[in-house]
This record gives sequence, C-alpha cells and structure tokens, in this order.
Amino acid sequence: MSLEEIRAEFIRYEERRDKLKLLYIELTAARDMLGQMASPGPGMYSLLTIESETLDRLLVDVFSLIHEDALLVKLLINLRTQFRVIGTKQRMFFSQMSLPLSGKDVTTVQHNAWIAEKATSTNPTISLALKLLEDRFKLRNPLEDPRFQEEIDKLIASLKPQADSRQ
Repeated sequence: MSLEEIRAEFIRYEERRDKLKLLYIELTAARDMLGQMASPGPGMYSLLTIESETLDRLLVDVFSLIHEDALLVKLLINLRTQFRVIGTKQRMFFSQMSLPLSGKDVTTVQHNAWIAEKATSTNPTISLALKLLEDRFKLRNPLEDPRFQEEIDKLIASLKPQADSRQ
C-alpha cells in the first residue's frame, strides 16, 4: 500500500467512526422522542414523528464496523422496522385526524395508548443497542458532556440579547 492509500483508509475509518457516533446520537434522540410522544397530555396528541431514513443510511455506512456483532445488527434492523411501523401508524392517524369525523377523542386516546405501548416495548431495544455501541466502540453520549452543555448555554446567552432587542 502506498502512503496515499493508507491515508485514505484512515480517513474512511474516521468517517465511519463519526457515523457510528451519529448512529448513537440518532438512537438517543429516538428514545427521547418516543418518550415525549408517549405522554402528550390529556386530549392531545404529539406531532413528533419517528422516521427510519437516517437509520437506513447509517446502517449501510457503518455495516463494515458492526457486521461481526450479530446481536447489534439484529437490534438495529429490528429498530429500523419498528420505526417504520410507528411512522406509518402516525401518518395514518394524522390522515384520520384531518377528516371531519366524529369520535376524534376516542381515536386520539387509542392512538396515544398504542404509541405509549410502542415506546415502552421499543425502549429496551434502543437501550441495549446503545449499551453495545458504548461497550464495543467506547462511545458516550456527547450531549451529556458538560462542555457541550456549556457551549449550548453560551450560545443561548449570546442569542438572548438579540431576541430582547426585537421585542
């Protein structure tokens, strides 16, 4: 291998590693979003939706890194399927809610119960996939890093004077 080929391989490895981090963040965000979707409040429903497109692309991009871990691959494929089912059910529900029907309250209660059940049943799978990513690839949630929170706080503080001046 030439020096350029070795350099290119390292760059590709780093890109795949970054995509593993993105996969971790995507799973964390999905877990949090499912929690929010499961408890919208009485008589309300969540407009949040779970989509599988990002997970689809990330699975292709990181497969060469995770293919030896059959359990992780199975979990991620299962999650992709679950996200598709949830997304489809939500689109059907939103279509129903746009129709001038009576009984929207009952439909909303049933939908919220279904979402809560799906969130409850999907959460352990997400947690196990995150644990496997943490253990195998030494990943951590960067959103929980205190330095990240400090940067967010600084950004919010810098935007606050702009928002105040508009009022």
